[in-house]
Amino acid sequence: MDNSKFHKLVDDFEKNIIVEGIVQRRFCKRTKIPIRNCKLANHEFGKRLGDIIDTDIILVIDYYGYLKRSKGFIHKVKSEDKSYSKELKSYIVHFASIKMEDIAAMTSNIAVMLDFPRLKNEILILRGFKKPSQIVSSL
Repeated sequence: MDNSKFHKLVDDFEKNIIVEGIVQRRFCKRTKIPIRNCKLANHEFGKRLGDIIDTDIILVIDYYGYLKRSKGFIHKVKSEDKSYSKELKSYIVHFASIKMEDIAAMTSNIAVMLDFPRLKNEILILRGFKKPSQIVSSL
């Protein structure tokens, strides 16, 4: 999948499913998240996924070990006393735990529902958990 289509899928997914899921309280888990970037941020996996979620909600998405932070999270970290805290309480959504039922509950748009398995396969390939030849064709 080309880079621009992948970024559009990720951005749309984060905005329409994750952020909307937080607003509607479908995803409501909160925990303390380290304020420092994880090791995967400097790898190809982290670079392809991007580094900021476009929302002011204090939110982190765990993409198979890569913690992608929101603008709200970053602003909160910058406003905190860095010598005092190494963690910040935030919403966290584990990408691996999102199911088609969650997508169907969040949208009635068939295109979004069809894009989710493609996005998930591409992320699994990027992470190294799946080989490109293992892609299941989606109709």
